[in-house]
Amino acid sequence: MGKAALRVTVVGAGDMGLRHLKGWASLDEVEVVALVDDVPARLEEAVASLLKTPALYTDYKQAIEEARPDVVSVCVPTAFHGPVALYAIERGAHVLCEKPIALSLEEADAMLEAAERKGVLLAVGFMLRYTAAIVRLKEWVSSGAIGKPILYTSENFMEVRPKVLMHAKKVNGGPLLDYWCHHFDLWSYLFQSEPVSIAGYGTIFAQGKTEVEHLDELAVDTASLSIRYKSGDIAQLATTWGLPRSLASFGLSSDRLIGPEGMIFGDIRQQLTLVNGVGRCEKISNSGLDWWRTEIEAFARTIREGGKPLVGAAQGRKALQLSLAALEAIESGRTVIF
Repeated sequence: MGKAALRVTVVGAGDMGLRHLKGWASLDEVEVVALVDDVPARLEEAVASLLKTPALYTDYKQAIEEARPDVVSVCVPTAFHGPVALYAIERGAHVLCEKPIALSLEEADAMLEAAERKGVLLAVGFMLRYTAAIVRLKEWVSSGAIGKPILYTSENFMEVRPKVLMHAKKVNGGPLLDYWCHHFDLWSYLFQSEPVSIAGYGTIFAQGKTEVEHLDELAVDTASLSIRYKSGDIAQLATTWGLPRSLASFGLSSDRLIGPEGMIFGDIRQQLTLVNGVGRCEKISNSGLDWWRTEIEAFARTIREGGKPLVGAAQGRKALQLSLAALEAIESGRTVIF
């Protein structure tokens, strides 16, 4: 190797941890030195396809102390992002933390402060922002292809999630934190603006369903929200994670950007089509790509070459702030003003 390999520890061997593990393992000048999960069987399954097996741990503190990583990928439930990230940062490791950054602004602020004080990078896993399709979407919006202001409406209707901890209010926070944080970040990026107000309503469709009856407190899983931005743009969402499991094949996601001169429609995770009043028609695709590898590759390059992550802790905090404001608007029944 021409350069010293980046030593990486991945904390969490679930679905997201596997994506990070494979992403890091696919890069040159990177060595995955440790994998952590509190379920030993999941560890063995996770490394089965790797050419080189990292050290396996059930305790992240022991892993970080013994493996001495340069980088830690945090892929555990959101409630544990703060403790794991802070432990890694205090020991001088760069951190790529899955979204959302945390469950509270206080914890997010502690992570930001620690990273600045220790001089390490803290990135948040908004993987969609690293894709060529989103870069092209930004070009369409910024060039005025559909005019301004824009009304962006987005929908996501799903069955009760297979990973039921996503429904736990004090563990993952439900869709307004776990899923819609992507859009809250994306809208600020596309509009180049900050929110002025947010209003909406919500409820819990999963209440009473057997899949989640063992959880202590359910998060809001169904909502309709409207956000106004300083730029004059408006974003609206409608969502549920509470449909019966038998309807899994009927899940729906859509995105529509409507402007005075045209519209963009489709699904940002699949394909988007631009049409406008002067006969322009273009398509971009975002499907079939390993978004996480692209994100990880970019983070590794930033560590080596310097600069800031494309989506850093500050953007992660802003998205969290909007998620929490959405929940406040629902619970209070009032419009939240920023």
